[in-house]
Amino acid sequence: MFAEEIKELTEILKVKKNELKRVERQFVRLKNEVETVEIKIEKLEELSNIEGLNVEKSDGKIKKCKAIEIVNREKNKGLKSRDVIFSNRNKTTGEWWVEPTPKKFGKILNLLLNDRERNKLYLFEIPKEKYSSPNEKFKYREDKGLYSIKIDGNDIHEFKDELGSGVCFGKYLKDTIDY
Repeated sequence: MFAEEIKELTEILKVKKNELKRVERQFVRLKNEVETVEIKIEKLEELSNIEGLNVEKSDGKIKKCKAIEIVNREKNKGLKSRDVIFSNRNKTTGEWWVEPTPKKFGKILNLLLNDRERNKLYLFEIPKEKYSSPNEKFKYREDKGLYSIKIDGNDIHEFKDELGSGVCFGKYLKDTIDY
């Protein structure tokens, strides 16, 4: 009598195990589909944020990461945030303010400026040997341990530092990117 019940329960257990395996396979398949859809949604959001940048921005300011994304996409660059000094053009004064650390001058200085009036990004590549002694050229801020550079936004040919150095960055302009 117990043998028959054990046999019957064993059969039921086998059936339940098979059902569980089937449900697990369905779960894994659905989980993979959900992950695929989530990845596609993320990619679409990224594309819509980049492509719709003009619509999305309210005051012309864009974030450094977005500016780098645009440059990397449009000019096939491999810039990383840590390698770029970025500034939005001041809406009131029309100037760009950048404050690089002293160690930024120890390698190629990638300067990326957003011109919110013209919807342009200006990318400069300044050789490391050009300003290996930045103290001689740029205003140093003891309080922050940074150099201050104020670039005239009205002269988009010279891109001249207005804080006394008179350095013109125009000759280092590598790319202008419309967005």
